[in-house]
Amino acid sequence: MGVEPGRSLRFSFDLVRAMCELLDAASQWLTSQPGMRPWARGRQRLLAQVGRWIARYGTAACGRRLHTAEPLYAACAARLWRCWEYHWRQAAELAGGRVDGFQVAARLEQGLGFCGKGQLGGNPLQDVVLAAAVLQREPVAIERFSERFRDRALALARKTNPRISDLEDWWSQLMVHLAGVGCVAGKLAKYGGRCGLWNWLARVVINFSRDRPKPLPSHSAVLESIPAPPTSLAEDRDCLELLGGLVRQAIEQLAAEQATLLYLLYVERLSGKEVAAILGVHPGTISRRTEKAIKHFHKALASFELSSLHGQGYRECLETLSRARNLRELADVFLSALARSPEATIGLAQEPDA
Repeated sequence: MGVEPGRSLRFSFDLVRAMCELLDAASQWLTSQPGMRPWARGRQRLLAQVGRWIARYGTAACGRRLHTAEPLYAACAARLWRCWEYHWRQAAELAGGRVDGFQVAARLEQGLGFCGKGQLGGNPLQDVVLAAAVLQREPVAIERFSERFRDRALALARKTNPRISDLEDWWSQLMVHLAGVGCVAGKLAKYGGRCGLWNWLARVVINFSRDRPKPLPSHSAVLESIPAPPTSLAEDRDCLELLGGLVRQAIEQLAAEQATLLYLLYVERLSGKEVAAILGVHPGTISRRTEKAIKHFHKALASFELSSLHGQGYRECLETLSRARNLRELADVFLSALARSPEATIGLAQEPDA
């Protein structure tokens, strides 16, 4: 994955700290549940269980073992805990306040919940990991997602809207809708594991096929749809192309924590709250750190020697850059362009091929 050892250790430490803080936020309720006292031991049991699920379901989804330094590992950990906590709280409420969370987990792995007839339509723990991997555009995950759901989705689409003439094209459009394109987050980002993935996906398929969808925008159309900052930079496609190499160099100059933050926000397209959970800080801290990281990113871009650049176009682009006032929006444009590049990296992980 091209992760430097120092960054790997730092990210692993931050991941454990983030998960501990995520669990600590619910510690008052968790310590009222069987087997969770003393809390230090109970928390360790929960962390170990989440780790076992990532080892098992991550390998099943991606065809390889996930490394703790990958943003995908952190995303899976947070999603698994949110899924488990939701069903655990639901079970405890129905049981009068207390229930063994590991018994809840065992039922979830069998596709059994606690409301209605209890049928979830699949194992939501496995499914939240698969969804996260598809959003990350892991090739094996996309293939396995298609193997599981393609035929059923096509049958449901045909039944819902017989006017769909090209089902193969429709499936391709649906996958882009689910996984996202460019800076547009995929629909799968909203799947939280409250039911099995097919039960959730069936509703998406029905809505997506009721009216023949218009062609989804290309990467360039998505980029052009980003609101322009108060300069002409976002409208100047040549400028973006010229500065592509500078963007990568500027990001390489950022501290590891800043590179991680920008990666999660602008390439992974996670929300501020999700990033806060991963990094183990308050959401307000994410906002402040983002502004600081973007300023450093902007400063690094503007500091490159003009003599090392080629042509007047670079000078004009850098002059435009120096006049930009909305740093967040400017960075969004640049990082969106970076995420579109097959070679794009920000010092943490290479964007997998879509």
